[in-house]
Amino acid sequence: MLPNGWKKVRLSELGTFSKGSGIKRDEANSGSIPAIRYGEIYTAHNDYIKQFQSFISEKVAKEATLLKNGDLLFSCSGETKEDIGKCVAFVSNERAYAGGDIIILSPTVPCDSKYIGFLCNSSFVNKQRYSFAQGDSIVHISSESIGKIEIPFPPLNEQKKIAATLSVWDSAIEKMEKLIEAKENELNIVLRQNSLEKGIALKWKEIPLTEILKSVTPPSKIHQDSYLNSGKFPIVDQSKDLIAGWTNDESSVLKINRPLIIFGDHTCALKIMHMPFAQGADGIKILSAKNGYDPTYIYYAIKANPVIPEGYKRHFSALMLKSILCPSLEEQKKYAVYFKSLDEEISLLKQQLENYKKQKQGLMQKLLTGQWRVK
Repeated sequence: MLPNGWKKVRLSELGTFSKGSGIKRDEANSGSIPAIRYGEIYTAHNDYIKQFQSFISEKVAKEATLLKNGDLLFSCSGETKEDIGKCVAFVSNERAYAGGDIIILSPTVPCDSKYIGFLCNSSFVNKQRYSFAQGDSIVHISSESIGKIEIPFPPLNEQKKIAATLSVWDSAIEKMEKLIEAKENELNIVLRQNSLEKGIALKWKEIPLTEILKSVTPPSKIHQDSYLNSGKFPIVDQSKDLIAGWTNDESSVLKINRPLIIFGDHTCALKIMHMPFAQGADGIKILSAKNGYDPTYIYYAIKANPVIPEGYKRHFSALMLKSILCPSLEEQKKYAVYFKSLDEEISLLKQQLENYKKQKQGLMQKLLTGQWRVK
């Protein structure tokens, strides 16, 4: 039941549809004119466009579609039904263009496009667009199908208030993401500055990882069928975060006195383990720092300075052929304490970021359906 003054409308009732055109991948940075490519709707924008990723030349712009303030952009092809039809609002008077595989809805009735952008990415609208998606390996959605999507439509002044409220959460999320990025860059900056400015005085040396690390073999491996959702000991394998499950099988567990570095050979993920653990599937390397090297410092030095060349990301041997800068063992230990505390701070900030995102999703559900009203 919608509140008084609200109504249900189809997107086709809000305006007219058109298509983006042009802008090939190799043309995305051909000039200085802002542009949107359909893939960027998935990767770079949420709800409304805050900044551009692509800039095209005048020549390329002639083949693209000029945008107007208030236009709503939908991705009309993708790899999954979850991706298809994602929407972003263009809320700017800046001259900008849309490329191919983008459906554009230009409102002809009074509405707040930022509100529509939030609404079109809400869970209850997502269900509708998933049902209209067609195809298997490549999924498509048409402007006709998008036009059939039904949305709750409050009075214009309430649309603006809802959009402004949700924008507060967006601002908090954006600030938190920038803070996390700055903290993650701090590790790299500190290492680079100190190695350059103090390297000679502190006798920093560039040492191959083959001289620093040695392989460690676990007692045995645990088959994936035996993974538990909880248990005494974590299981590491080639999954993205390297912790893929848990076990209570103590006979398979590596007992460690010093932290061990885990390298995901297929995922290029790095992790340092301070506790006993077991190995699961293949695709990881377990490494121990030799005497004279602090394993925690070595872990952060590898993490801060990408040592795997582009094109060799899946080769463990490429990692081991590289070198890192090392100060004295005493200095390594000091850095290790600092970097570990910085890492813990980043983890807390990421938890807070996830809380902000969940709060925004909950608020969207209440505000966009009229369950909660903005005074």
